[in-house]
Amino acid sequence: MVLGPITQPDAVSVPGSHGSEIGCAADWDPPCDEIQLTLDDDQVAMVRTLASSGAGVDVVVGKAGTGKSTALGAYRSALDAAGIPVIGVAPSATAAQQLAVSAGITDTATVDRLLVELDHRRRTLPRGAVVVLDEAAMCSTRKRLALQRAVDAVNGKIGDVGDHRQIPSVAAGGGHYAALYRMQFHDDAAAV
Repeated sequence: MVLGPITQPDAVSVPGSHGSEIGCAADWDPPCDEIQLTLDDDQVAMVRTLASSGAGVDVVVGKAGTGKSTALGAYRSALDAAGIPVIGVAPSATAAQQLAVSAGITDTATVDRLLVELDHRRRTLPRGAVVVLDEAAMCSTRKRLALQRAVDAVNGKIGDVGDHRQIPSVAAGGGHYAALYRMQFHDDAAAV
């Protein structure tokens, strides 16, 4: 999925329940100057690649604190502007909540919860949805495959975000590293 021409943001607004605590008039106040974060060149390149690769899977690798979530917020803003639904998932509830706060992705859940809801038909993925899988290295291979199948069924895209050098999955894992390795040698996917 390619978004087409977009105005590349040089900053992203990260509103949330923390707004009033850092000097904004209210929580969830996007125009507040206190929640404007400027993107560096690597983050701009990440957003540009995610928005224009056309791949069904993009892999983003970076150590903790390098600005992945901030750049994901800019990507989410571009998707919102294009009317493309964004769903955030992570292996743990804490990571899913952090994704919601740091990238402004309001529809977040654990991988387990999303898969159970899909399996029991309590939820469907919107056609063309982008699913951001944060802390992807912690996701088991079986769950990652089930998520990929669900996203493929709606012609969506997965943004696989994490660092394979950090804590791995408790169950059989390695899918994040395998996706990165595969994408470095094939043209049908993009590694950022």
